[in-house]
Amino acid sequence: MKEIPANELFLKHYDILQETGILQQLNAQQHRIHELEELLSNAVEIFNQRSPDELVHFLISCIVDKFIPSHLVFFFKNHKNDDPITTLCFEQLRPVKPKVVLKTLDDYRHFFSRYPNPIDFHLFEYTVEQKAIANRLKILDPAIIVPLIGMDGLFGLIVIGRKVLGEEYSPEEMILLDKLMKFASISLQNKIYYTSSVTDYKTRLFNHAYFMRRLQEEIAKVKRYASAFSILAIDVDHFKVINDKHGHLAGDKALFALARTLERTLREEDVLSRFGGEEFFVLLTDNSLTRAIQVSERIRSEVEKMRVEYEDFILKLTISIGVNHVNAGRLASENELIAQADKALYTSKNNGRNQITIYNPGFLYKAQHLKS
Repeated sequence: MKEIPANELFLKHYDILQETGILQQLNAQQHRIHELEELLSNAVEIFNQRSPDELVHFLISCIVDKFIPSHLVFFFKNHKNDDPITTLCFEQLRPVKPKVVLKTLDDYRHFFSRYPNPIDFHLFEYTVEQKAIANRLKILDPAIIVPLIGMDGLFGLIVIGRKVLGEEYSPEEMILLDKLMKFASISLQNKIYYTSSVTDYKTRLFNHAYFMRRLQEEIAKVKRYASAFSILAIDVDHFKVINDKHGHLAGDKALFALARTLERTLREEDVLSRFGGEEFFVLLTDNSLTRAIQVSERIRSEVEKMRVEYEDFILKLTISIGVNHVNAGRLASENELIAQADKALYTSKNNGRNQITIYNPGFLYKAQHLKS
């Protein structure tokens, strides 16, 4: 904290300022300004975090210099009603396996609709009508319960354990936690809503709209930097047979398992999307045709090895793939590039499935492109 600047006039009247308490008030005000500046800086950083995990780790960094709670546990629910509740648990600020798993927040929703602020755990335990919902949290040695409240009401809880050294939280620390957690609540819900808006519900992959936006960005990069990328169009062979023979729940399980297999074969910077039904698209950023072929064959091979258990049956899958490699000499609109990859995909289908086809624009296309 900066000291009050000394000058001749200040020093001349120092005793008066000290005796009247003005000096103490100035120091207290300066300390308050410093705290607000720090809080504002933290708030900006909270909203800059890119994921719930990053947000949680930043919150830990905000409080570690002030105190260390025995437990710090985040429970939050994604936008879809039947999504499981995510739990992030820390013991003395180190990540650990959750000691408590909440299947629903419904039991807590009624209480925090009436008391939408952080609350001392003993007061919560005394006030809440359903004692069982307080008892299930006791293993976390709770001191404070912070509700996460968004536009649709309660979507999460933060349980803050007692201090490792045993002393109570001061009023100033309670105020700090209240303000930090309110910023965190808004930021976390924004991230949950954004993730929901760009995610395919059934497979947890990116959706069509997000893929098209990223494709537009890659086209712009090619125009500016003469880079290259590839589009893979992927379709599950004879998927209708699985739905007709085993039911749509079996088909959904197969699609979810396929999505996880595809994720494991790709880089983090590649974009994997479900367009609908059993059709998937992959955007391989900054890559060569050789790599696109290698990745496609690895995907095809890994899917062919898949075995999906459903009831008493083992489901097997194969896929067909169409590859469209795009560079500065092959640019077109995003819809045209998708259609080209689709054309290669259906060539794979027509030639027997479970194979890869590279899109070849042909002589007429090349002549028209050169002319334009």
